[in-house]
Amino acid sequence: MVYDAVRMCFLEISEAAIKLGALAEMHEPQIPWSAIRGFGNHLRHTYDEMDFRAVERAVSDLDRLDAACERAMAMLEQDTHPRP
Repeated sequence: MVYDAVRMCFLEISEAAIKLGALAEMHEPQIPWSAIRGFGNHLRHTYDEMDFRAVERAVSDLDRLDAACERAMAMLEQDTHPRP
């Protein structure tokens, strides 16, 4: 059950990366957006032969993605609150 929950979260992350498109690369070029999008595609189409180690490696990289999301949210917040 845990694996399925983690898998679903990665599918959602991948879908968000697809929807962000070029904006993701523009704001956070050090994040492997193409790999994130590809991982979601891999999860969708090879669920019956998934390597648990691949999921473990992806989980270990979540800190970098989380930090990038925090920076993006802070930047958006600054843009919505004009400076005096």
